Amino acid sequence: MTHSQKRSRARRQVIQVMYQSEVTERDLRDLVKDQRDDEYLLISKSPQGIPDGDLIGEPLDDYARTLLEGIVSRLDIIDAWIEEAAENWTIERMPIVDRSIIRLASYEIAFCDAIPVGVAINEAVEIAKEFGGDDSPSFVNGVLGKIADRVSADVDQDAAPSESVGQVPETLETSSRP
Repeated sequence: MTHSQKRSRARRQVIQVMYQSEVTERDLRDLVKDQRDDEYLLISKSPQGIPDGDLIGEPLDDYARTLLEGIVSRLDIIDAWIEEAAENWTIERMPIVDRSIIRLASYEIAFCDAIPVGVAINEAVEIAKEFGGDDSPSFVNGVLGKIADRVSADVDQDAAPSESVGQVPETLETSSRP
């Protein structure tokens, strides 16, 4: 499996965990905090009934775990960006799958230097095509485009905080983007 395929697989795992959090009404922060190294994904089909059999019984990849921890630690700011970018939509009104995809990609756009913004958006759109509804790819793309513009403007204005999310496995470096 290539490095790119490993990251794509990890993103699918993140979407599954986030979806699991929503459908079980278990807070994502608690779900991630309670995850142990030996916990496995249990959902045999991902959102919209797409088989994800290759993930069953597999532990979360290191990159997936790192993404989830990062998303959880910055969920409030990510959700604020989404609310601002998604005109006429609240977080609660968004389909679960779309909301999860946008949260994941927003984190990668803002906090993962090694992931080009275009790659994060393209991966999100591809996941939306596979798991979302008919309008999901264009909705996800539009919201993420606005978030990427905001993050870029914040970086251009030197508004980025000095914090870093730490080391990400497989030489993925994270950023101090806002």
